[in-house]
Amino acid sequence: KLDFHDEAMLNRLRRALLSEPKSHLRNLTVVAGGSSVTAGHDNLYAQSYPFAFERAASCAFSAAGINLVVRNAALGANKAFPYGMCVQPEFGSDVDLVVYEVDAMMNLDGPNEWELAMRSFFNPNMFPNRPSFIHPTTGVSSRDIWGTTSEACRDKIPPPIAGNLSPNNKCRYQPCPECPSKFHYREQRDFSSLANLYSEFGTGAFAPLLCIAKHSDKWKFSGSYTIRAGKQLRQGKGWHFGPYGHKLFGDMLAFIYLKMFLQVITEVEAAKPPDLHGPGLMAWAKGYVARLPTTPESLPEPQLAKEYPALYLDSPQCATTFEPHQHLTFTDHEGNPIVPKNVPEEPSDDNSTGVRVRPGSDDLLGWAVLLAESSAELVDMRDYCSAFSGCPPKLQHRADARAFYSSQDVAAVANSGKWAVSIVENHNSRGEVQMGFTQSFGWKDRKYVLQGNNNSGTLKLNLHMKQQSTGFVLCGAPFCRRKDPAGCARENRIHVSNGLAIEMDGVDVSSKIHREGQPGPPDIRKVERDMCLWVGVELSPGPHTLGLRGTDDLLVNIGHIIWW
Repeated sequence: KLDFHDEAMLNRLRRALLSEPKSHLRNLTVVAGGSSVTAGHDNLYAQSYPFAFERAASCAFSAAGINLVVRNAALGANKAFPYGMCVQPEFGSDVDLVVYEVDAMMNLDGPNEWELAMRSFFNPNMFPNRPSFIHPTTGVSSRDIWGTTSEACRDKIPPPIAGNLSPNNKCRYQPCPECPSKFHYREQRDFSSLANLYSEFGTGAFAPLLCIAKHSDKWKFSGSYTIRAGKQLRQGKGWHFGPYGHKLFGDMLAFIYLKMFLQVITEVEAAKPPDLHGPGLMAWAKGYVARLPTTPESLPEPQLAKEYPALYLDSPQCATTFEPHQHLTFTDHEGNPIVPKNVPEEPSDDNSTGVRVRPGSDDLLGWAVLLAESSAELVDMRDYCSAFSGCPPKLQHRADARAFYSSQDVAAVANSGKWAVSIVENHNSRGEVQMGFTQSFGWKDRKYVLQGNNNSGTLKLNLHMKQQSTGFVLCGAPFCRRKDPAGCARENRIHVSNGLAIEMDGVDVSSKIHREGQPGPPDIRKVERDMCLWVGVELSPGPHTLGLRGTDDLLVNIGHIIWW
């Protein structure tokens, strides 16, 4: 273990163990999130490391009368920002322990990604259970490394790499002074300072490589700060661990958590008065729990606030079309829940163009509650439907047939005067969704986007600002990179500022879009690096109406809308 501050984690286990049998505290919810590494794209979803952890740990908790609930909220090939701004719908507000692996999808400003997410997880208004935060890391080279390192070369390999590791094969038999110049290490992103700053909330990191470095002559390792122990040497290169790696990783996490649980059980058994039973025992347990320290209500000043002040406002709200996540819920500017209207479905004999989304209703995972009555029509064209999203009944036949809409289908809907929610039109995203079904891998991370063009009309969303802000964020689709057009179809304009006009409260604010290359503070430049755009309009607390309109006949994609 590295940088573990586990007192808050231990207190959560103490409360679970000593609570009444039917108390909600007897439920311990652990949610792992991150990239395709956690999503299990090199494995079966049901055998990804979160569920390997569950299988290894659940029996011990069950024997103690505690219900261990484990979820996997990872999204393959998704940028760490805006993922870290939307953790409430992705992870669910009932989470008690977060395992957060996003290294593979970070930019060079990695610690910012951790802290942006941590400040949401530790916010009592967003996560009332006050979850603790574990970061899995190894710090492995970005090149493939294996074999045996001579004693003379040991000091040439920077920490935390340890054990019998050597550079890639071209370097293996060369004199060691030449080796360090032939490969490069990823920048070491220091989690220690953040772990210390937020220690009262429960923070920790563990490095699987350090646990098994002595076996490094048997297994091949490669980048993204994770181990890749489960693949044979001849398999495709990458940063995923392979099936056995997931088992190993899950077992390591279970060992850490069960060791804490054993500590709590031993401590409680030693403190419990002898021969105490029934009501007397419960009274003692309540008194014991009452003396435990509580998690602080307020957060410390962010470590990186001077660099990214616009993004460090508390309690971001996020409308996202991605899966997997909990049903989205929103509050108004006074903090009151926005309750969906009971709008009956409209009968239709033709579902070839999707199902109409009912403004103000519970459709589309809950975010249709934001749709204004005067908005352009929006239709649900999610191709594959899952237990997470709930397939619209009228599209069930398409889901059963594993059919999906083509980009031409979506363009036809857009040209008919509507917006659509459909899958990202990209060979990677569609391929992975199709593999998840047809090859029974079972991956749950679906990626859908709002799509429209200049014929679609103005999509209007009612947003409630809880605090004064200097702007809001719109993000494009995953997978694609702005400077990698070969990875994206032409009809999927990813840098949305080129094909989108924006209104706020009926006033065109398109000129407030920060254009790439213009001078701007670091936080705005960060947003742009992550395939998002910043709309720099001053917004006061209260209700506002956002309008989105395409400017030409190419489809524009929007995956996230983030405001405060």
